[in-house]
Amino acid sequence: MTNMTATPACPDDRAAQTIRPRRHPAVAAVLSLLLPGLGQWYAGLVARAVAWVIGEWAVVVACLVSLAYLPIAHANAAVAALLWVSFRIAAMLDAGRTTQFRRFEPVARHQRWWACVIVAAGAVLLGQGFAHGVRGAWFEAFALPSEGMAETLMPGDRLLADKLWYRHQSLRHGDVIVFWGEGPGGVVFVQRVIGLPGDVIELRDKVVYRNGQPLDEPYVTHEWADRWSAGVARPETLNLPPTTVPAGELFLLGDNRWRSADSRHRGTVPVDDVIGRVMTVYWSHALPLEPPFGPIPPPHAEHERAIRWERVGLRVR
Repeated sequence: MTNMTATPACPDDRAAQTIRPRRHPAVAAVLSLLLPGLGQWYAGLVARAVAWVIGEWAVVVACLVSLAYLPIAHANAAVAALLWVSFRIAAMLDAGRTTQFRRFEPVARHQRWWACVIVAAGAVLLGQGFAHGVRGAWFEAFALPSEGMAETLMPGDRLLADKLWYRHQSLRHGDVIVFWGEGPGGVVFVQRVIGLPGDVIELRDKVVYRNGQPLDEPYVTHEWADRWSAGVARPETLNLPPTTVPAGELFLLGDNRWRSADSRHRGTVPVDDVIGRVMTVYWSHALPLEPPFGPIPPPHAEHERAIRWERVGLRVR
């Protein structure tokens, strides 16, 4: 009988059996899902990581542009959501794939877990600075707490305003704008442009006349007054003598004429106090009304803070 002797493994074979990956594709994928570019940094691809971070900022701008300018209601929100989700998934897949080919390479000091935490914190701070710049120069979000623009805009609506719109466009009758109610830095209001400089505005029995012609205002509601505000409205909400809008000023009204503190009460508003044009409702949830209206639920909400999906992506006109 022939004796069988096991052949000892060579040193290279033993090393191959004991080596372990230094990077894990699943970890990289999760990192880039949370923050695009972080998984690529973990994989040792610094330039690629920076490109994904910049790409994230570009996608945010693209989402805002979609929300503000796409003319089809609700489709703008769907496109923005699709862009954002697709980019996150692409960043995750790219991080996992690139790490798969580099998992046995040595890990540099700047790629260790604590370095990734520092990089993530820095990217978040840079992102906050980028968002602050966009908010200051182009788009800004506002929350609507009151019912003065119902039912065009409802309490709990989150609005996206374009602050550059009137640098390239003229103010027009019917525009819904955000403006400083007490000068820059004061309270922000949202109302509709009814009168431009030189217009003569008059109210007779709830009807607005501009330059002697009655306005067709399908957006105006008196339902809230009939249901809740009987006896609350002041006489000037129903009638106003002819008033000429001064140069450089605007005459503004809320769509809910019984519950709006507007130019009937506060006077005209300087054009220079306009912040921007309201473009869309990017989010909406019901809010409880303040007393004495609290016990009566808002007409479009089943319960407090219910999400109003039908208003998400609504174009403001």
